[in-house]
Amino acid sequence: MASFTDSIMQFNPYVQQLPVEAMAKVGMYKQQKYEEGVQKIQSYIDNVAGLDVVKPLHKQYLQSKLDELGGKLKSVAAGDFSNFQLVNSVGGMATQIAKDPTVQSAVASTQYVRKGQQDMETARKAGKSSVQNEAWFNNKLNGWLNNNDINASFSDYYVEYTDIEKKLRDVAKDVHEYDRSIEMPFQRDNAGNVLYFDKNGNVTTPDKGQSRIDEVLLKTKVKGKSAQKILDNFYSSIDENDKRQLNIDGWYHYRGYTGDSFKQKITSDITSSYNMKKDIISKEIVKISTELSGNSKLTKEQRDALTAKMNEYTDLVNKGGIDKELNEKLSNIGRISDDELKGSVYMEKTLNKLATDISYQDIETEYKDNPYFNALMKKKDLAFKYSEAVRDQKNKDRDYGLSLERLNIEKFKLTKDAAGKDIIFENLGTSTDKTLPTLGDLQNGITGLDGEMQNFNRENAPFIISGYNEMNDVQKREAMNSLVDQYQANPSSITDNNKRKILDQWIGMQTDMTRRMSNYVNITQKAKPFDDAINNIADSLPGYVKNGTQIYSAKEIRSITSDINRFTSSLQLNKFGVPIGGGVTDWGKMKQVYANSKYLPIINVIEKRQKSGLASLVGEEMEIAKTLDNIRSQVREKSAKISKDKDNFINTELGKIMPQYQDEVGTLDKEDKITMGKVDNLIGNMYGIASQLGGKIDSEKFDPAIITAWRTGKQASDLKYVVKRKADMSQGTLQIFNGNEVQEIPLNSKQLGRYFPQAAKGHPLDSAKYMIMGSPTKTTNSSGVVDGGPSGALNAAFTGDQLPLLAGSKYSSLVRFDIEGASDNDGGDEDLYQIRMYVNDNGIWKDDVVNKEGFAKLDGVFAIMQNIGTKKYQEIKDSK
Repeated sequence: MASFTDSIMQFNPYVQQLPVEAMAKVGMYKQQKYEEGVQKIQSYIDNVAGLDVVKPLHKQYLQSKLDELGGKLKSVAAGDFSNFQLVNSVGGMATQIAKDPTVQSAVASTQYVRKGQQDMETARKAGKSSVQNEAWFNNKLNGWLNNNDINASFSDYYVEYTDIEKKLRDVAKDVHEYDRSIEMPFQRDNAGNVLYFDKNGNVTTPDKGQSRIDEVLLKTKVKGKSAQKILDNFYSSIDENDKRQLNIDGWYHYRGYTGDSFKQKITSDITSSYNMKKDIISKEIVKISTELSGNSKLTKEQRDALTAKMNEYTDLVNKGGIDKELNEKLSNIGRISDDELKGSVYMEKTLNKLATDISYQDIETEYKDNPYFNALMKKKDLAFKYSEAVRDQKNKDRDYGLSLERLNIEKFKLTKDAAGKDIIFENLGTSTDKTLPTLGDLQNGITGLDGEMQNFNRENAPFIISGYNEMNDVQKREAMNSLVDQYQANPSSITDNNKRKILDQWIGMQTDMTRRMSNYVNITQKAKPFDDAINNIADSLPGYVKNGTQIYSAKEIRSITSDINRFTSSLQLNKFGVPIGGGVTDWGKMKQVYANSKYLPIINVIEKRQKSGLASLVGEEMEIAKTLDNIRSQVREKSAKISKDKDNFINTELGKIMPQYQDEVGTLDKEDKITMGKVDNLIGNMYGIASQLGGKIDSEKFDPAIITAWRTGKQASDLKYVVKRKADMSQGTLQIFNGNEVQEIPLNSKQLGRYFPQAAKGHPLDSAKYMIMGSPTKTTNSSGVVDGGPSGALNAAFTGDQLPLLAGSKYSSLVRFDIEGASDNDGGDEDLYQIRMYVNDNGIWKDDVVNKEGFAKLDGVFAIMQNIGTKKYQEIKDSK
């Protein structure tokens, strides 16, 4: 029988209990996610660590944040980085660093830095960069980099350079040139009679007064480009980009100036800028005045607008408006930020200077019947471009000052040891204790100089002009002028040394006369706004009315009466061209011009009244005459204050440019035994005059008892001794100060030189300095020429006789020179100058600046003069 063992057993298939393959796949997937998690975390860290941060302080801050993150990662280093929650958590930590405000500011600031550096390099390659723009950006960058404030950000950018000067010069090209002419006569009444004025400006008789030049008989031509118009165009064309460039230029200009040096520099620039502004406005007043007088096509609205503008400018110049602006600007120093001040001051100075440099204004005055210079004007017109100080020429040889001044310097060198230490003087401005000069004084000086010229001619002309005594006055004048012109054009044409000396002296007198004439014309031109104001009063009055209808307006009447001067000629002149009487009116010619006009009755009335008197007039003639008298009377009454203001203005302007009206003070060194010994001598002598000799000291502030008490009391060591003098050393005062109290001892010129010789010597070139101060073109040249040429040579102030190495030699008469001041000179000790030398080469005048290496102060100019010799003469002569 069969067994179960005989049978083969059947088993079910094996079923795997764990999914090994699935588990393997899961493991591999998880490992992949783990690695991805690690990589993602590493990218978070790399992104943060790779942030572009340029500032070292920010780099340290970022590194500290990364270190914090690293510390946190250590705590999860064994974590499952396949878990995205853990990865995202770590990513959040890294993101927090990127979102940190300080880190974001650092990154943004760095982007500004990189962009600025890239723009600067691009601009440099394109030729659109500049030293100042690069320096400005780098200065801003370095300031931020060195700032220890972690929260400070940088947002500046490189500014591409803008050529401001090129742009402004292009703007200036659009400014039109102006060209106007006006005629100006002597001042006359409505009947055509010359008016004579006493010293106080009141009308008087010819034997008690002097005539005054009015502008009508002087044909004045004003031509040029207005600096004010250019300046106005500048300001209207400047945009924010231009202002930014000017601010950068201003920052660069003042770099290196700090503290007191910055205050001094900014003060100097502000003052210089406002001096230029005053000069620009003064020239604009002349231009507007000429436009009002010479442009008959102006409408009423245009004339009113110009008049208002001129009044505005006149107030700025004459009533302290510009000075007030200057003081306000100076008060900003230390009150507003230095950077703001730098930008505004630099922009204003730059625009003023550029407008001044680009502009030009030529004022040519053609004298037909010049009251003082008729003889010279027959041969050439004189362009008066300046207002120079009237100089009292006292030396008999008429060597025009410098020779004697050099001798005076030598004298002071010899007595220096006996004189004590030098005294440093400061200018106080126009004197308040001396009556200011008037036009009458100026005319008296002209008349006096004319007398000197007549005497000189009478004594010397017969020696240099054959047959002189047999000539009539006209022939004598023409003969002298002909010889002078020949000598001025070609000094080599005169070989006789005696002739040369006489001619040099005569030319010196002529030059002095020219200066006085120039002074007169320029001052009266400056006062023109006052005359315009008076004319406006006259024009506003009622005219001639008949049967309720106005026949002639006041303006028409004034126009006709003024036009009479145009037909008045044949001035009575002496042989030197100086007027000694009024002119003659050509009534016939005037009537021809007005034959068909409604104004002929006015002309007939004035002619009849002038020839036959007021009683000869009847009917309507008398009514017209009464209207003329009424207008004249009302104008005189209503313009009294304006006339007084005009006189004060003229007197003040004259005082500014005349050294005898300028005060200077210098403090004595009490340690200087020589000087204090002179003080003791002076006080002792004054005691003697005041007490022992019974005399009187001309001073209300001199009391011997008070001075003795001061000098012997406890306050003796605190006393201050000051010498106050006139700039021309004509007089002075010793002032003794005890706190706010003062005692004064007056000194005449001899006493000033005797007791304080170092205070009486002045500077050898003081006269030249005042000539330059009075000249709009800042030169000693009598015609204001500053660019050389034959005209400059003929009107040069000085000859080779004022140069020690050439004086008395054969070269002296072939050399002339002028001293020219820098454009921003203001009369101070820091003023700068150059010498323009002229050399005659066989009748051709050549010129050049001697100190080409740069301007020099007054002492430097004097030193240069001592070394100008034949080498410099030959150098200029050989030039092309």
